[in-house]
Amino acid sequence: MGSAKTLRAADAATRKPGVSQPEKNRTPAALADNLESRQMEKFEPGRTYFGTLSCAHSDFPVLCVKRTDKSVWFTKNGYRDKRCKAHIWDGHETAIFHGWYLSADKTTGGDFDPLTI
Repeated sequence: MGSAKTLRAADAATRKPGVSQPEKNRTPAALADNLESRQMEKFEPGRTYFGTLSCAHSDFPVLCVKRTDKSVWFTKNGYRDKRCKAHIWDGHETAIFHGWYLSADKTTGGDFDPLTI
């Protein structure tokens, strides 16, 4: 076993030209272009999203009523309006509303397969 410096030098010597380097070695401009090319889905006020629970095998519709850059407010009959923090996951926003997992790309319900139980 060699030192970390020796291992890095050996790794650099074995790299082939034209082979893509990891993202941490790319320029900021290249990373920005890559992010702009993807369309991130965000929560929009007035749209209905369908939440899921890990223990309930069904979809629950909730309405997005307001949003800021970091937060989203949802409402559902029988529940009080709640502010939720919007997280980015795999190219779309997600949030947790009263224990329900919501995703900005899930705008239709009824696609649950009961045979998966």
